[in-house]
Amino acid sequence: MAKKMVVGVVGLVLLGVAALGTNFFSYSKTAIRQARQTVEDSVPMDIKVANAEELVRGLDPEIKKYMRLIAEQEVDVDILGGKVAKRENGMKDAKKQILALKDALDKGEKEYVFDGQSYTSEEVRKDLDTKFNKFKLASDSLSREKDLLKVRQEALEANRGRLNEMMEAKKNIVAQLEYLKTRVETNKAEKAVGALDIDDSKMAQARKLIEDLNKKLDVDVKVRAAEGRLAGEIKVPEKKETRNVSKDIEDFFGDEAKPKTDL
Repeated sequence: MAKKMVVGVVGLVLLGVAALGTNFFSYSKTAIRQARQTVEDSVPMDIKVANAEELVRGLDPEIKKYMRLIAEQEVDVDILGGKVAKRENGMKDAKKQILALKDALDKGEKEYVFDGQSYTSEEVRKDLDTKFNKFKLASDSLSREKDLLKVRQEALEANRGRLNEMMEAKKNIVAQLEYLKTRVETNKAEKAVGALDIDDSKMAQARKLIEDLNKKLDVDVKVRAAEGRLAGEIKVPEKKETRNVSKDIEDFFGDEAKPKTDL
């Protein structure tokens, strides 16, 4: 079955080359690119945004890994820096010993006394030569360690700079993603509003009905007014008597309710 499929594909390619010549492969690339674009356009925007969020979350492990690398480099630099500082202090003490022995040997004495112990000038010279050779070797070693410390410090600073750039880049990406999500939501809302099917004819009917009702009420008012004038009668409104509440209370309670007069 697989063999037949391969033969079929090869046959289609040969037919395409025979029909279109060397342009067949160019046309094929264009068709594949257009097909990919069609598939890409068919993917909903929500899925694309979710994919972008997943990619942003995928940056966190890389950033944490870089942080750990920098932390390890910081520890290495601290350890090496401590060793260099300790060796420098030791070199200072060794230098003092060498200079003190040299000053003593330069005096040309046959015998020297150090800390209650006697030494010949030859013994002092041999000890000074040994100390000096050790000092030179230690000085070379210290110089290499200083160079190594400098290289590690520079690498550490460079990595710190890269980490800061990564952190800043992630902040910008997150901000852009939030802006994109806002635009997507706004676009969805606008599409939802645009999709509303408002029946203008029904709105026009309602407006016309309201206008007709208002007109009918206005006509009714005018008709009643005209009918009143045609009747030719003037109606005098009855005078309403105002109730004297104070008198009613005095009549009910008697002398207790009458106003008090000053004697």
